[in-house]
Amino acid sequence: MQTPLKQLANFLDYAAQTDALKPIFASLAKDLAAPTSRKRLMERALETPLGDLATFLGYAAKTDALKPVFIALAKDLAAPASHEPLTKRALQTPLNDLANFLGYAAQTDALKPVFAALGNDLAASENRERLTERALQTPLGQLANFLGYAAQTDELKPVFVTLGNDLAASENRERLTKRALQTPLEQLANFLDYAAQTDALKPVFTALANDLSVPESRERLVERLYVERLHAIVAAFRDPNTNELMGPALSAIDLDRWTRIRGNETDDLESFVTFQRFAVEKGRPELAKVIADRIIMATRCDDWHRPCVHLTHFSHVLRHADSVDPTAVDHFISVIATPERIRSRLAWPFAGVLAGSILGIYTALGSRRRCRWLITDKLALRVRYGLSPKSADDVKAMAEGLSLLGAASVIGLQLSNLDGSWLEPRRLVRQAKLGASCRVKVPVGEGS
Repeated sequence: MQTPLKQLANFLDYAAQTDALKPIFASLAKDLAAPTSRKRLMERALETPLGDLATFLGYAAKTDALKPVFIALAKDLAAPASHEPLTKRALQTPLNDLANFLGYAAQTDALKPVFAALGNDLAASENRERLTERALQTPLGQLANFLGYAAQTDELKPVFVTLGNDLAASENRERLTKRALQTPLEQLANFLDYAAQTDALKPVFTALANDLSVPESRERLVERLYVERLHAIVAAFRDPNTNELMGPALSAIDLDRWTRIRGNETDDLESFVTFQRFAVEKGRPELAKVIADRIIMATRCDDWHRPCVHLTHFSHVLRHADSVDPTAVDHFISVIATPERIRSRLAWPFAGVLAGSILGIYTALGSRRRCRWLITDKLALRVRYGLSPKSADDVKAMAEGLSLLGAASVIGLQLSNLDGSWLEPRRLVRQAKLGASCRVKVPVGEGS
């Protein structure tokens, strides 16, 4: 009875599945269900964080030997005498855990009276100040989850309205802004996106957006850019609400400090491709260059030999790592660009995307000799397929097939017996006129 209920559930689950411990499980289950244990078990339940209590109740409800324990606890939690201590516990519970408990209680017949009582108590005026205080102490990512749940739950809509009003109040503005500046960028983006799209929270969004734009806040956002993982930075720039906030912060980054921090960290390739685009758009391509240099000099085969990594990644990394010693770049290519890998990377993309990647790599490396690793039977097959007669009536496919032929020719691919007789001049003229709708992405200059 002194063991926290979540840990007790974990132990009981392990014992129930372990032959040598099954007698212990049976004995404990029997003792927990005994009438003499009921009061102490209830005391332990009221001392338990509600997220952990939901875990224990969920395990007991689905375990035959513990179902009497679940029934007794559900009945005692619903008793009027439990309302005050349970509400007190709810107001001390992180809002994310509180939402989990309420969601579980709302869907569990035996606990629906508990859910109804808590919904009423949380909406009561005497608990408003404590609930708002809890909201102001909650990480904004978790706060968005709770508000979203409350807004969609009839019994909790008064709670949602109250919190929306209080979070927008002038006396809470400074604390909310401080909380926002302590929130990881990805979670901050999620909260601002939710607030911007929710009528009752639009005043909160407006106030936060204004307060986060002032120079003092911008300095704090710059600090977060130094320490956040690249995928979190990308998430912040993808969201239009935080993109406007992060642009000036990105512009204020000190390159030397960024180099010291990012030059020694491992960032994921998927995020780099998106980050480099934002860095170029915001006028700071040198920030992407630091990461690209590190990728070239300290990459691992495992980073590249994954299904989600394609020639587009090679193109962007090589383009930004233009100051790395060519010998080091060639060594990087020899380690990463194995024939098997290159053949598999050539198989998947649209012809236009593949052409753009090849041209980007050629532009970065500057010579056919250094691009020979791209010339494979798979590339020849892709070019032939793109220029097959069945593309004759598909203007987009024809344009992409021709672009791939051009890119392959640039790096030195030679094809024999290529039948292009079906490419009539009239079709090519028609293709040229429709070229605006058949753009080929080329990852050079400012990125794709």
